Amino acid sequence: MTTLNHAFDATSLNGLACKIVKGRYPPIDGKYSKSLKELIASMLSISPSTRPDLPAILTKTFIKQHIHNFLKDIVSRPVQRIGDGTMVLRAAAVNVAAGGQKSSQNGKLPCARTPEVDSLMTQLRDLHLDNVVR
Repeated sequence: MTTLNHAFDATSLNGLACKIVKGRYPPIDGKYSKSLKELIASMLSISPSTRPDLPAILTKTFIKQHIHNFLKDIVSRPVQRIGDGTMVLRAAAVNVAAGGQKSSQNGKLPCARTPEVDSLMTQLRDLHLDNVVR
């Protein structure tokens, strides 16, 4: 997507596989940041052992900032304009932002806890993204 074309394009499946294995792809458009270009280059590395794993990607400063902005946007939206799946993400973000602490007013967590919300809260904490939510 950042090349504004298909990264790997060929007339046959074999040709496509050859291009992917060689690791050559069109240059990334100049409107994208150096950080994103470096991340993409590392993710498309020919050597699998040098490719970053998901925790390494999610802990990059510029990625954390985008996650923060995304979650901030979701939390600020009116509940009526959020779908069920996004509500689960919103609830997890709100609960993690509250530090898992119950409200002093009613003794409850800010948002309802479901297994899905608990799972997302755990994932945010395990990836050390709880500070991004706050």
